Amino acid sequence: MRPSRAVKAALNVTEPPIALRVISATASPTPQNFASSSMPSSLMTVLSTSKQTASALRKISFISMIEDILLGTFSMVVSFEILDVSASYLLTGAKRRIREVLQSHRCKSTK
Repeated sequence: MRPSRAVKAALNVTEPPIALRVISATASPTPQNFASSSMPSSLMTVLSTSKQTASALRKISFISMIEDILLGTFSMVVSFEILDVSASYLLTGAKRRIREVLQSHRCKSTK
């Protein structure tokens, strides 16, 4: 069986020269000076061993942890409210069904 054109293209690992230029320009320490606006700088990673960077990363991870806790609490409250509404809906349906059964039983007993 002959490989398809897509398989051949995937096996070709040689990158075109324009791609190499774009990669080298956007992988610079200050990508905002070199990258085009079509490629967000958030995709770039710049390694730094400074104390400010470590502190900023700790703050970001702490904030994201707090957000996760708050969002988790919010989702639990929402799910409890949904359960409460569902339970009251089920109870209303059960009450209605009990009334129907009692009425049908009364009708049968009066005949």
